[in-house]
Amino acid sequence: MGLQMSKEQMVSITDLVRAFGKYLDEAADQDLVILKHNRPVAVLVDFERYEKLREQREELLELREHLEIYQMVKEREGSPVEEISLEALSKAYDI
Repeated sequence: MGLQMSKEQMVSITDLVRAFGKYLDEAADQDLVILKHNRPVAVLVDFERYEKLREQREELLELREHLEIYQMVKEREGSPVEEISLEALSKAYDI
């Protein structure tokens, strides 16, 4: 999965260090990919966007968990139900 990025979104570490304030301002409008030896190593992202991305990630993880539970329930729907008495549970778990 390759990401599409414009040349304006890429900045070398050297340029970043030399003009950090400029690139910090630019990050408010677009994510900046930081390059080291012409290879992407990090991304400079506006803090509000970062918070939103983290929230979305948490929501996706929660949705994935719900989907897994839903799939387990669907798999078990056709399974025979085994009834067990409270007495048998107490004995099995020494309660």
